[in-house]
Amino acid sequence: MKIIIVHPLEACNNGGADTLCSIEAQGARVGALPDTALQTRGKPVFIPDWGGECEARCALAVRISRLGKSIERRFATRYFDAVAPAVKLEMQDMLADMKRRGAATTAAEGFDGAVAVGEFAPLDEGGLTLTFTLGTERREVSADDATAAIAESIEAASQFFSIRQGDILLMPCSAEAVRVVPDTHVEGFVNGRQLLGYNIK
Repeated sequence: MKIIIVHPLEACNNGGADTLCSIEAQGARVGALPDTALQTRGKPVFIPDWGGECEARCALAVRISRLGKSIERRFATRYFDAVAPAVKLEMQDMLADMKRRGAATTAAEGFDGAVAVGEFAPLDEGGLTLTFTLGTERREVSADDATAAIAESIEAASQFFSIRQGDILLMPCSAEAVRVVPDTHVEGFVNGRQLLGYNIK
């Protein structure tokens, strides 16, 4: 199992609200994180004592359901079967330094437990609303056509990686990250249903 990130090159929003980005319109940075970055469900995550401030970025996680490579967008809906709310932690000082030097950013965003993924559920027809609470902060992410955004991301990711059943496609979707500190409680909802909950220590 691997975690594939399809991150828009530019932040995007819809009238000030967070939304799933159009990869075709924005372009994307595609990368992968080690499976050790995946948090054990329900267990607390400990902020490393290196790397400076820690920020959380809200995301949509997509569960891949079959093997594929170089998948055309029109066929991409055949390659996933469920979605979940997800939160990715980033060590901002280290991340900024690595980007400035053109170095790989895996250590700053792929450390043990950096990615928390909630329970997976089938994607409802129609619109998608993701809601996150991170301590006192609240983020809401909406998409009128989440299926199209997911299909774009699968197409983009599969140009570089073979995707396999059980892989997780991570689609960061909040325009701004949220600074987190020890004792922050995190919850994530899909269309009003809570599927994620854990503590940051």
